[in-house]
Amino acid sequence: VLTVSHEYGSGGRTIARRIAHELNLPYYDRDVIQEDDNKDFYGLFDWKSASLEDETDINDEELCKIEAHMIQSIAAKDSCVIVGRLANYVLQNHRNALHIFITADEAERVKRIMRKEGIDEEEAYELIEKNTKEREKHCHQFTDFKWGCGDNYDIMIKSSKYGVDRTAAILLDLIKEFRLMQD
Repeated sequence: VLTVSHEYGSGGRTIARRIAHELNLPYYDRDVIQEDDNKDFYGLFDWKSASLEDETDINDEELCKIEAHMIQSIAAKDSCVIVGRLANYVLQNHRNALHIFITADEAERVKRIMRKEGIDEEEAYELIEKNTKEREKHCHQFTDFKWGCGDNYDIMIKSSKYGVDRTAAILLDLIKEFRLMQD
């Protein structure tokens, strides 16, 4: 099981998707997990009559617990790539998990966000600051980990140094080594 955390604008999702594709592994990120959360939410609490629009009763802590349950269930089934959602924390004791953090120089992140979002430099800096604060807050609120701290990951890599393609290739080589060590 690979968990991939990343800085906003580092290309982390793209890199994680490439790794999943190359290794023929299922890929899960916030969209897939939250979609599954909604299904699991109704199954866990048997609230079949509730609609998605009426989820006001669920708070962040309950949602985080449901996501943690989903991540544990996903990881128990088979090998996969899970992006974000505090998966490195949730699976910290999973014996076959490899935790990756992807970072990038701020200037490169700004350029990437400007291209991707079609916004100017100032807006890109604001988005980086906003996303970083949200991720740090979320991590602090639900874990005893410090977001982005090297102690919480097996591999940290700077995608701006190598580019997205080369970063994915380097990580694939390291993942293959990890798999050999597990045999």
